[in-house]
This record gives sequence, structure tokens and C-alpha cells, in this order.
Amino acid sequence: MNLSSEIPNFNASPLQLNQCFLNLINNAVEAITSASPPDNGPIAGTERGGEITIKTSHSKGNIIIEITDTGPGIPEEELQYIFDPFFTRKKKMGMGVGLSICHGIVQDHGGIITAENSLHGGVIMTITFPAN
Repeated sequence: MNLSSEIPNFNASPLQLNQCFLNLINNAVEAITSASPPDNGPIAGTERGGEITIKTSHSKGNIIIEITDTGPGIPEEELQYIFDPFFTRKKKMGMGVGLSICHGIVQDHGGIITAENSLHGGVIMTITFPAN
């Protein structure tokens, strides 16, 4: 984690933001662990260096939160749909509402959420909130 100690205050619902961050982190864990099947050893994905990074910063009156994973990434043709309700890549589980809910929470707080594939594999989820 790389959390800035200089984040300005902003008005937000802790419960809603908790739901959003928890969902993004759970998705990152699922992406990492689904990249290689469990072998009854360490957490799947960690033998390949599976990692989730959380970074906060602020710039130009905005608070920026990045959650990055080292999973397989999202196919480029699907990136534009991941915040749509009921869009899912999970075959057995998942209703496809988690990222849609995150999108709504972030928008309700005046923010923007984006997703992009990292050049080194995995996904970078970026949330930008206006500071007070």
C-alpha cells in the first residue's frame, strides 16, 4: 500500500465507500486466484507473484485512488462494458452487478471510476473524487 498522508477531506458515506472498495479488492483477488488453479498450497496466484496494490494521492483538487492487480487483465473489447449492470465474465458465480454498484457509488459522490489494463498484466482501477 502506498497511502498518502496528505489527502484532503471530502464528504462521503463510509459504508458506501467500504462497499465499493471491498468489491474492487474482491474482484482483484478473484482475478489473481483464477489465473492459476488452487493446488492446496499457498493462495493460488501468489507463486507467480500475485499482488494487489492500493495507492492514494491528490492532484489539482482531486483525490485519486488506484487499486491494481497482477491478474490476467480484461480483454480490450470488454473494457467498455464492465460497469454495465449484469455484465460478467464469471461463469459460475457473479451476477454482474458489483462494478455497476461501484460505478453508481462513485458517481453519487461526484467522482469518476475507470479501468484499464496494465502494461505488465492485470488491471488498474482508478477512482477520482473531488476534494472539498
